Amino acid sequence: MHRSWQLLLSAIESHSKIGVTWGLTLGHMVQALSAVERESLRLDGIEVLQLSGSLGQGNPEIDGPQLAMRLADFLGGICRLVPAPALVDSVEMRDMLMRQPQVAMALSRAAHPDIVIQGIGCLEPTLCSLQRAGYMSDAEREAAIAAGAVGHLFARMIDAHGNEVGGYSQRVIGIGLDSIRRARLSIGISASPAKVPAILAALRARFFNTIVIDEASAREVLQMAAAANDAIGPTGLEKSA
Repeated sequence: MHRSWQLLLSAIESHSKIGVTWGLTLGHMVQALSAVERESLRLDGIEVLQLSGSLGQGNPEIDGPQLAMRLADFLGGICRLVPAPALVDSVEMRDMLMRQPQVAMALSRAAHPDIVIQGIGCLEPTLCSLQRAGYMSDAEREAAIAAGAVGHLFARMIDAHGNEVGGYSQRVIGIGLDSIRRARLSIGISASPAKVPAILAALRARFFNTIVIDEASAREVLQMAAAANDAIGPTGLEKSA
């Protein structure tokens, strides 16, 4: 994922607001920055925004707060964290937490990023970050698939066209997907062909205007798009004439 950090650094300007989530691929990108000479960066007023709550379980090195703090430290900026879990047990609990002043303020700031860089989640049992972190059971994963989900963006389940589906997303504490669509630069990163259906769904919905993926995934995305008569253009996917 070396190209993802190169792309990120080339796009950052002083006073940029950069939104991040969590994940192994994003963790690799942040780790790669440790080899970069930070003295060459001359940036002021950088804010790194956590776009959703924390997983809080599993590997803390790839959780949202750790990644946001490490990126902010590298860029010489400040970090804005969401003081809440990524998911809770009920819609009522989510609503209660999102009304808390500290959480509401953090999410209000996070809703307007200039740049977003995030991984793409899939629902394969061995690769599902939500299941690894204990936030999703087999039954919940199967229910999401039955509802039409092909993957997720920071725990928000999306179908093949990028529409949120199922009830799982209603328990997420984080910004809405429209916020990443509105960002000046919205980068999706992935290194697994298992995530191709979710990548294609995110492109169809224009959640990302830039993707950094491995060659095998790129070939499969193009094949799936061609089979569905989708044309990949500079602004995402469109139906071919």
